[in-house]
Parts: sequence; structure tokens; C-alpha cells
Amino acid sequence: YYLLKIDDPGKARAWLRTLSKEKRITNGSHRGTTWCLNLAFSYKGLINLQQIGRSNESFELAFRDGMDSDRRSVVLGEQGENKPQKWYWGNKDEPVDVLLMLYAKNDAIHEERKNYEESAFSSAGIHVIKKLETLPIQDYPSTKEHFGFVDGISDPIVEVFPKTTKTPISTDPQAPR
Repeated sequence: YYLLKIDDPGKARAWLRTLSKEKRITNGSHRGTTWCLNLAFSYKGLINLQQIGRSNESFELAFRDGMDSDRRSVVLGEQGENKPQKWYWGNKDEPVDVLLMLYAKNDAIHEERKNYEESAFSSAGIHVIKKLETLPIQDYPSTKEHFGFVDGISDPIVEVFPKTTKTPISTDPQAPR
């Protein structure tokens, strides 16, 4: 995972257009590929990209507030030792604009993609706040779910969303279906 900060909105928008044009941003329909790149934006990140105005109320209040707002801090119980001011990143002192998630089938492919993507975003007016390494899900080697949702509960099927698989991700016969 890369926690990123946008320094140059124009260059960052050009980078995003390139990612889209080259189809480097992937989704669940890309199963079977050797690597996967996903992006997530904070509300402040969208503002920094100059894609939305500061008063855009079409987003949920929780998203607009951010995880470090006083209101969200109270709602989530992030008080005392857990208050946002004590976080290493993702607060007012070290805000995150973009989360880039990069996964690969093996270490060699991951290293190749990592070098390519790091070069691309570092020349796009974006800098790394923090890089968080991940580990494979050892107990479920056949799964392809990045966040570890293999129980069928954490990854629910939503009626109005398209279904990308006909079989449950979990191979555990005791997992809910």
C-alpha cells in the first residue's frame, strides 16, 4: 500500500488519465491477471486534485469530514491515546490524498510493477507519505481477495451489484454461503 500526497494537481491528473488510458487500474473482473492496481481517494485528495469544490455536498458527511474530524473521532471512539492527533498518518498533520494498492501473483512481478508505478507517480507531482508492506494470506492460498474477506460475511453480495463470481471465495466448507 502507498499512502500518497498530491503536490501538483495538474501532473497528478495527467498521471490518472494515463492510468485509465493504459487500463492499469483494475477491478474484480480482472481475475486471472498477474497483477492488480487499485486506488482510493480521500475527500481532501479530490479537492487537492481540483476535481470538486470544497462545498460539494453530494458526498456523505462522514467522507467529507474525514477520519480525523472531531465529529468522526467521537462517533468512532477515537479518543485519548487513539485520538487522530496521535496517528502516524491520516490526520491533519499528515493527511493522505490517495491510497494506491498494488498486488501481484509473485514477488518478481510485484517488484517489477512496484518499480514501474513508483517511477510513474513520483514524476507526477505526488510523493509517498508512507509505504505499507503486506503479506500473502497463508491460510487461504487459493483466494484472490486482497483484504482477506474469505468468510462470506465480510464480503457480502449486494442485490443491485453485479456478481463477479458464481462460487464463494472461501474454500472452507463451514464458511457461510
